[in-house]
Amino acid sequence: MANYLGILSSLGFALAFFSFIANISNYKFNNRVIFTVAHWGLIISIFSGLVHGLLMAERENINFYDFKTYWIYAEGLLTFNLLIFFSFSFTEFKLSTKKIIYFTYALLFLISCHLWVSVIHLS
Repeated sequence: MANYLGILSSLGFALAFFSFIANISNYKFNNRVIFTVAHWGLIISIFSGLVHGLLMAERENINFYDFKTYWIYAEGLLTFNLLIFFSFSFTEFKLSTKKIIYFTYALLFLISCHLWVSVIHLS
């Protein structure tokens, strides 16, 4: 269940970054539609990411002597905290698309690193 919530959180990230994807493709959408989709994507990714983290911490037998444990959990927490910051300052970011793009690059990098380390850790 925790892994499925992680996947749902990743899909929420994709919806949250819909404005960025629409900007790259130069496809003209109504700005209200773009920010509504991004807003709901943030809500989905925050709640499913929170439950994913709680279930993974509860399910796992955490080995505090392994460096990989700190790397995976710290990366996930940093990504989650940046997403929370992004959602609270969403109205400020709406005014400047350059800030949204830079923040999106940082979050996409951290998400891909978290997924990569998690997949390597599982195999």
